Amino acid sequence: MRELNFRAWDVDVQEMVTLKQHVEQEIENGYMKREHHNENVATFFERFFGCEIMQFTGLKGKNGVAICEGDIVESTLPRNKFFDDIAKVVFRKGSFMMKSVEFEDETSCLIDSEQFIEVIGNIYENEGIL
Repeated sequence: MRELNFRAWDVDVQEMVTLKQHVEQEIENGYMKREHHNENVATFFERFFGCEIMQFTGLKGKNGVAICEGDIVESTLPRNKFFDDIAKVVFRKGSFMMKSVEFEDETSCLIDSEQFIEVIGNIYENEGIL
C-alpha cells in the first residue's frame, strides 16, 4: 500500500503546508486526542477550509522529489507534437495525469514515467513557469 500524504496551499497565508503536520498534532495512535473527542468530524476539518488540498501521487521524480497534485513538471519522455515538455500534475478520471500547459485538452498518464519527470515548481508558488 502506498503512503498517503497531502499538502495544502493556504490561500489566506499564501504558504504551502503539509496536512500531515497539522493532523499529527490532533491524532494519537489512530484516534483523535482526548480534547477533540466531542468535536465532530466536520468541525475538525473546518480548519482546512480556505486551503487547496493536493495529494501525493505515490511517485518520485528522477531527482527523488515527491510528485504531488498541483506540481509543475518537466518531462524528457518522447512526446507527440500535441504535448509539450512542461505539464501540470492533475487528478482526472481516477488517476494522476500530466496536463499539457500549451495544449489544454492533452493529458498523459503519470504512472511508469517518473524516471523521466522532474518537479520544477507548483501552480501556486511558481505560476511564472506556466
